[in-house]
Amino acid sequence: MVQAETDAPRVLEEQAVLRDGAQALAAHVDEAGWSVAPPAADQARSFLGRLIGGESAPADQTDPVADYLEGMTLARIAAHIDALAAKTLAVSDQANAVAAAPQGLSRDALQRDIAAAESALGAIRRARAFFAEVGARVSAPGDSVAVGLDDLKAAETALAEAADALAERRWSGHGVRLSG
Repeated sequence: MVQAETDAPRVLEEQAVLRDGAQALAAHVDEAGWSVAPPAADQARSFLGRLIGGESAPADQTDPVADYLEGMTLARIAAHIDALAAKTLAVSDQANAVAAAPQGLSRDALQRDIAAAESALGAIRRARAFFAEVGARVSAPGDSVAVGLDDLKAAETALAEAADALAERRWSGHGVRLSG
């Protein structure tokens, strides 16, 4: 029992690191604009404006990929992709550390951990789709962008598996406390 008590602060710290890392990753993707679709909030406002106010759909949709590519080099694009893959792997490692924690975790805390990992995963999927479109426009097989995209896909898969491990722990009830 003494070991579980001494490990408890470490696990709470790991959970905080996971949640902060996942939130930072999702915010980074959103702030960078690495999505082929406009942000969901913008889409909702536009839809409600058309539905309620009779506004017409915006005629001049910008191309976020073309905007991103202005003034970019392959090396800089590859650096963005590589950094994103590294951050994704870091969040994946954090999620795996929480999923493997030996002591009981509350269901509520695990649910928050799962939500954080899934939010980061959604952001990475949007970013990977964005960078796949970037790659389709400027990359050639085997160049640094293509290799980076492969690494980003592997990092996305690792994060998905880590989120699944958290969910498995949550739903299996293994090492889960009902409250706290």
